[in-house]
Amino acid sequence: CVAIQNKRKINTVQVKIIKKESIVSKITATGYLRGWPQVNISSEIVGKIVKIYGQVGDSVKKGAILCQIDDKEALANLKISQARYEKVKRQYERARHLWEAKLLSRENFEDIECEYRIAEADYHLAQERYRKTKIFAPISGTITQINVEEGEIVIMGTMNNPGTQIMTVANLSQMIAQVKITESDMPFLYLNQKAFITVDALPKQTFSAKVSEIGLMPVNYEQGIPNFTCALEILEPSSELKPGMKVKAEIITASRDSVLIVPLAALGEEDGKEVVYIYHGGTAKKVIVKTGITSELDVEITLGLNVGDTIIIGPYKVLSRLTDGCEVSLK
Repeated sequence: CVAIQNKRKINTVQVKIIKKESIVSKITATGYLRGWPQVNISSEIVGKIVKIYGQVGDSVKKGAILCQIDDKEALANLKISQARYEKVKRQYERARHLWEAKLLSRENFEDIECEYRIAEADYHLAQERYRKTKIFAPISGTITQINVEEGEIVIMGTMNNPGTQIMTVANLSQMIAQVKITESDMPFLYLNQKAFITVDALPKQTFSAKVSEIGLMPVNYEQGIPNFTCALEILEPSSELKPGMKVKAEIITASRDSVLIVPLAALGEEDGKEVVYIYHGGTAKKVIVKTGITSELDVEITLGLNVGDTIIIGPYKVLSRLTDGCEVSLK
């Protein structure tokens, strides 16, 4: 808008008197809660589930059995390979004594030794396959999810197939928020930074947290821009928090108290230098400034302004065409 003075157009501006304030720079991110640690349980073999131990909500100790896969075939193969191994081992021991007594040729001894090594390796493989028919808890925690029923066939994971996820076990006494961080925010992250978490399901509560892990490789790309992950450890988790809940996070990257700040909208750039305009006796005076940290709406001014300066903050259409010394009037 304009005011008419002496038949000339004079820009009408909005101003703010500069004073010392506080400013906080932060990164905002979204993600999901998970227990820490939290493990998805899968099978290493193909087979039918004959028994699931426990149900959702049960506490389990590390090493406790969680699931039994049909072991009839694996047990039969184990007995066969064990019998073969013991037989070949006896043959090998006799051949070794004959070899040492020089009553057996080297070639015959090496053939028997080779058969023995093959039988031994096959026996160990059979033991391992049988061991995998029982699935044990890798951590102590709570069963938070069971995805299969007794009688279902489970498959092991491959490079192109993640396999059957049988259940999830999580330590709920410690919770983390796994949030997505854009590439441009990564340089401002470091371990133990203070953060605050809000959960969509509990909008009236805020939880204190700290940065506990920073991803080093992108997890995905959005429109060609890489996204990383960051783990935020919740310092005082509540029993109301559950894995999978959606969260919003504010990670504090810097803060300043008692400093000069101006709205970001008032900051411009001319000839590669950051500038603002102050109101001075009916004219706009250009001032070159140096800036510090920024918040969502404001920026810290470290050089160029003083307490009490009247800075022009709008409107945008006027700000974009101001020049040093042009006449303005106050709105």
